[in-house]
Amino acid sequence: PRNSEVNDATFSHIGVHSHEFGHILGLGDQYYAPYDYGLWGLMANGGNKGGNNDSQRGNNPAPIVPQQRYDLGWLSFQNVDLKALNVQIPYSLNAVYKIKGSYSSEYILVENRQTGADWNRFLPSGGLLIWRIYYSTFDLIEASGVSSAPYASAGDPFPGSSNLRKLTDFSSPSNSKFISGSNSNILLQNISNSGSTMTADLSPYWYGTISESQTWSGVVLIGENLSVSFGVALI
Repeated sequence: PRNSEVNDATFSHIGVHSHEFGHILGLGDQYYAPYDYGLWGLMANGGNKGGNNDSQRGNNPAPIVPQQRYDLGWLSFQNVDLKALNVQIPYSLNAVYKIKGSYSSEYILVENRQTGADWNRFLPSGGLLIWRIYYSTFDLIEASGVSSAPYASAGDPFPGSSNLRKLTDFSSPSNSKFISGSNSNILLQNISNSGSTMTADLSPYWYGTISESQTWSGVVLIGENLSVSFGVALI
């Protein structure tokens, strides 16, 4: 039996208080499968982010995720309505790009998260976090294609440990299809190395040159000239 004379509780630090204050602001819990984004956001498991032992758990809670900051009126998105090449994506809570794609109720958000300072310390890796949004559902697209919730993994951001520098409806191990399963037709290509300012090509439609064989299905939106390299198969 437990010895009632021994206090084995750990100090909760500011993390749990921040999470609960999020409820006062009207934010709901986000730690339910399959859309648990783990330590990357306050209203999932991010209130427990901190040092490497129990005594430090929650001493450096994660930020509120972009969609919730927008819902609170704290953030304006930078809209990508046409193809945009070499977009500069700085590490900033105020720099979040929205790519709308084919359906007005669903879209993708792109932000740059780095681990060296402020409320992003103790995360395993920096890079682009890419989110599927459908009303109040926020789905983190892990570059590795594998969820690390309730924690966080170096395989979550782009390019990440899997070195994934392109995201389309038909890419692997992760893709840009919407939560509903329909094609978003959103392309993110030429994703740079992780850094304080990252770059990527962003587009709400297909364009350019397809250099890898792939199987297409569903509705595909081609917004500009599209070419297929010799020897490449579209099935």
